[in-house]
Amino acid sequence: LRAFDERPAEERQALSTAFQSAAGEDSSSLDWGQLVIACNSLGLVPRSSTERREIDVICSEVASLGEVDLMGFAFEAVPRVRERLRELRRAALQQHFDSFDADSSGYLCEEECLAILKRLCAGNLDKDGLEQMQAAFHAVLLDALDPETREVSFEGFEVLVATAQEQCQRVVRDRSEDIRAQERLRSSDVEDLSDELIPMHDMFVRACACRPCAPTKGTLEARGLKSLLIEYGLLPAKGTAEQCLAVCGLPEGVSVSFKDFLAVLRRMRQIRRMEEAGKRRAMFDDVDRDGSGNLTMIEIFGLISGLGLGPTNRDEQIEMQGLISSIDADGSGELNAGEFEGLIQELEDRMRRKERTSLWALASDLGMSDWDVFVLREGFHALDLRCVGTLSMDSVRSLLNFLRMNLSSERLAEMFEQLDPARGSELDVKGFLRFVHMTKIDLRRLEGLLARGWTLEM
Repeated sequence: LRAFDERPAEERQALSTAFQSAAGEDSSSLDWGQLVIACNSLGLVPRSSTERREIDVICSEVASLGEVDLMGFAFEAVPRVRERLRELRRAALQQHFDSFDADSSGYLCEEECLAILKRLCAGNLDKDGLEQMQAAFHAVLLDALDPETREVSFEGFEVLVATAQEQCQRVVRDRSEDIRAQERLRSSDVEDLSDELIPMHDMFVRACACRPCAPTKGTLEARGLKSLLIEYGLLPAKGTAEQCLAVCGLPEGVSVSFKDFLAVLRRMRQIRRMEEAGKRRAMFDDVDRDGSGNLTMIEIFGLISGLGLGPTNRDEQIEMQGLISSIDADGSGELNAGEFEGLIQELEDRMRRKERTSLWALASDLGMSDWDVFVLREGFHALDLRCVGTLSMDSVRSLLNFLRMNLSSERLAEMFEQLDPARGSELDVKGFLRFVHMTKIDLRRLEGLLARGWTLEM
């Protein structure tokens, strides 16, 4: 007990909270299953099947002689799990470290450490969670920095990242529990959405603030739901929000709660995945020429590159390796059809999340409001009749004509070339956002067109 009391107050609180949440109010010990839950609650969350197996083994060994009390959890299970996770993650973390250590000095400065921490730990948080993690980042970084050089060695960086990731997982847990309580969600309501729950709720709250037409506070009417379905790439090309509600068994005119939104989103994702399953299986079979039912990593990377989902930098390569490792459950170095489909789905979901994050960051840099972004997203959707994710010069010209804006053909071509030199005659959604900002398109007029159901076909 003395050794435990000598731990920092914050650490004692985290250990006690994780232990008690797994044990329950009337128990002072943990069995094997509860021990795994307690480790996860502390922030020691597995990222792959290998890590999950290792945590299970350690917890089984610790609990093999009987139920585990708080001291056994704090001084045996937790240190062993922490060390094993660091061992398993060391190679990937070394790659992250080396990618920032340009001069190969073996040290990183404070700014470089913060950049990596934000990339590794802050991807699925909302504003409140980010504020908590910002404070945590600086606190743990201060402990790791050499007081004279203000730099961090890899050994210190490894401890720094592990500590920050544990804290991040605890912040995610607490924020998720707050959202579940606030929105009265059951476990089934957030099934398969645990990693996305916080950013999805944040986006829902933003939409409620920008589309405050629903009769009940904290809900959306159909137009607001449409904005969110466009945001997540789930509104069919010629579909409506009302049709999506009907598919989910919700009546037209209903005030859409966050719980309703999650149900609609899950159903629309299921429909899209069923539509794409046949295409992915055909791709798999086309490459699986020997009919073994498995693809090698060389074949998989070839397919991924062909789909435009391949890594574009070293950090993405590291992420890709970790993702494949988590999906390759038996560690064979090959993927069967189901594992391949899961990989492609996860890569596409990650790509969409990165695109969303990048777009909102750009809008913030340009001084655009949330309302501006929702209107521009809807405008882009109305113009993208080909459903290819880009707009032609003719499409944008049509919009300008509807808005009665004068812009010469020469100037329009120059702007397209300036905004996207690689494509020249096409704009993606970020290019369109920059175009609107440069030309100062009246978004109130655009909103008026969209509110009347305007599309390029009209």
